Amino acid sequence: MADAYSTASSAHPILKIEMPEDSDVFRSERMARSLRADLASVPGLILGPGPAGTHPAQAKTQAKGPAVPTDPTLWIFGATALGTLSRMVVDVVKAWCARDRHRSVRLVNGEKSVEVTGRPDAAQERIIEDFLRDTGS
Repeated sequence: MADAYSTASSAHPILKIEMPEDSDVFRSERMARSLRADLASVPGLILGPGPAGTHPAQAKTQAKGPAVPTDPTLWIFGATALGTLSRMVVDVVKAWCARDRHRSVRLVNGEKSVEVTGRPDAAQERIIEDFLRDTGS
C-alpha cells in the first residue's frame, strides 16, 4: 500500500486550500493543522504536498530559531468521485470556518477560486455553489 505522500505526489490534485497570509507564521501553521485534522475525517481524501513541479513552501527567517515554512497551503487529492469529494471538503471547510467568524480560506481548482468565510451570506453560498458546479463538482 502506498503512503499518502507517494499517492498524492503521483496524482492530480482536486482542490488546493490556501490559508490567508498572516504575519504570525506559527498561527498560520496551527490553523492549517487544525483544518487538516478536520479534513482527515473525509473518506477517500488524501492531503499531500503539491503536485510535481510546484514550488516548495517559502521559508521565512524568524528573529530567533530556524527558518520556518510560510505557505500552509493544503493540497487535496481524492480516491472517490470528484463531485462528492469536493462537496464534502467544502462542507468541512465551511464548518471549520464557522467556528470563528473571522476565519477564511480560498479554495482553488485550476483557474477558478472561491473564498469561504466563517459566516457566509446567501450571496456567498451561491458563489460557492457556482464554483462547485463550474469545476465539475
